[in-house]
Amino acid sequence: MVKFFINLIRYGLYAAYGYLWLLLIALQGEKYDWMSEIDPSIQASDIVDDSGDRATVKVMMVICMVLLQAVMLGVAQRRHERKLALLLMAVAVVTYCVTR
Repeated sequence: MVKFFINLIRYGLYAAYGYLWLLLIALQGEKYDWMSEIDPSIQASDIVDDSGDRATVKVMMVICMVLLQAVMLGVAQRRHERKLALLLMAVAVVTYCVTR
């Protein structure tokens, strides 16, 4: 019964990582890209947005993803689970760098 709950927590952490990864991908691009689809004369890069909210959220998501995998790395009992945790940490950082 204890093993069931451990596996449930493990799969929940992987699901949370996957959800955050998909959100990270969804937040790529400019905030106002949709405006150029409506009116091509409006360029999204011309709109000044100094709030930085989008970048802050993306950084916090990457930190959460790395921390989730650090927990998985700490509780991993098999070698391939440790390798997977390290790989997923690298995927989070690379995805962040690519979607800037």
